[in-house]
Amino acid sequence: MVEPISATNGTPDMFLPLFGIVFITAIKDLFEDIKRKRQDNEENTRKCNILEDGNFVEKKWQDIRVGEIIKIKKNEFLPADMVLLATSDSKGQCFIETKNLDGETNLKHKTVPKPMLREFKGADGKEFNNEGRSIIDCTCPDQNIYAFNGNAQVSSGETIPLDENNFILRGCSLRNTDYIYGVITYTGHETKVMLNSVKARAKKSKIERLMNKQIMGIFGMQILLCVFCAAYYAIWFNGNE
Repeated sequence: MVEPISATNGTPDMFLPLFGIVFITAIKDLFEDIKRKRQDNEENTRKCNILEDGNFVEKKWQDIRVGEIIKIKKNEFLPADMVLLATSDSKGQCFIETKNLDGETNLKHKTVPKPMLREFKGADGKEFNNEGRSIIDCTCPDQNIYAFNGNAQVSSGETIPLDENNFILRGCSLRNTDYIYGVITYTGHETKVMLNSVKARAKKSKIERLMNKQIMGIFGMQILLCVFCAAYYAIWFNGNE
């Protein structure tokens, strides 16, 4: 700071207040980032039941892969988008709550196509037929949470059309149904919910936006004034040597 042109005689009076504001803001942002990180870890490390080598084993949400068969129990949340294979209901029906997605509290009705139900519904007291086979072909991940298009081919060679009535989104919870089985179709950032999530926009008032424009205008004028004065001084100095 140059003393002859300083209103504070070279003393940095604004340094401590400015440092305090920046420091407090940085600490607040740090705590918010730590909180978000903990929430992400808590969700990613939740456990679910995945079929491996003929048996269902616990697996973390973050380790789920497309094509794996998952079992969801009553009141549990879905860790990924999935196509229904079988339910505890003999007709292949189940009820889903989408309150976390669209705020609606009424339950959504989902069904398993009959050929898929015959392929994967367990017999002789079993809940699920591990020997069932199916090839599922579906569209690439998109943002439309109310639509799903695909088809499934079972071991008999029959091809079955699939739509949103056979498809359940990540974040939904199972209600009024003991359990369901499904195959994972989209995971992580490719799930429809994640594709619809956008970064929060910074909220600014009209006064803040106006002040930002005025500050940028003042800064630009000061730059131009400095350039003009420097050029004028250089011309004057060279002419008076």
